[in-house]
Amino acid sequence: MIPPLTGPEGVCYAVNGGSTFNAAFMITEKCENPELAFKVGDWFMDPQNSRIARYGENGVDWTDDPETCSQNTNAYVEAGLVDSVNCVWLTNIWSEPSNKFWRNNNPYYESMDNVNRVASGVTPFDETTKSGMLYAYNLEWYSDKHPEHMLETLHYTVEESSTCTKIIMEVTEFIEQSKAEFITGQRNLDTGWESYLNELDSLGLNTWMEIAQTAYDRSLEQ
Repeated sequence: MIPPLTGPEGVCYAVNGGSTFNAAFMITEKCENPELAFKVGDWFMDPQNSRIARYGENGVDWTDDPETCSQNTNAYVEAGLVDSVNCVWLTNIWSEPSNKFWRNNNPYYESMDNVNRVASGVTPFDETTKSGMLYAYNLEWYSDKHPEHMLETLHYTVEESSTCTKIIMEVTEFIEQSKAEFITGQRNLDTGWESYLNELDSLGLNTWMEIAQTAYDRSLEQ
């Protein structure tokens, strides 16, 4: 891995997918006790309970014991991005089916700081392995290399999705194909740019943009 390159005007960006949310817990109209169901979902949002749902039994499958944590390290600690770990795996619970945890298929809250402070007590950290420092370098070199304002993932209605799914697919494929053609010289950037834009319009780009704007405006109201 290498840090992202800096352009002639000082711009230094890397690809960033942004963040979004996913539905992990739903209470349907068939639920006989929605208040109790809500309490179950809310229980998962406690950071400690989130760790139980992900890692298993505290003190058996993982621990936050300060002494044990002080004896372990990870890539983020070694890179100087955090000062210590606060959670250590004690078993390989993910390697086989178990009813002791939810395999992360549940609502959960885990701050980025906590995620970066987890270490494996099963396989000692080795920074010399090929992927040993991968995630730490990714965080250090790439995580903040994006514009200040980014468009997060948009959520379309069923009707909006049915209208723009084909457009998105065709526009995306055309952009990737044209990118290669501009790079290899099959398309001339100076003389072929307007033609490229016109072809995008013919594929329905404006329709997609209008639908995306509607979805974005709706997200601001939520």
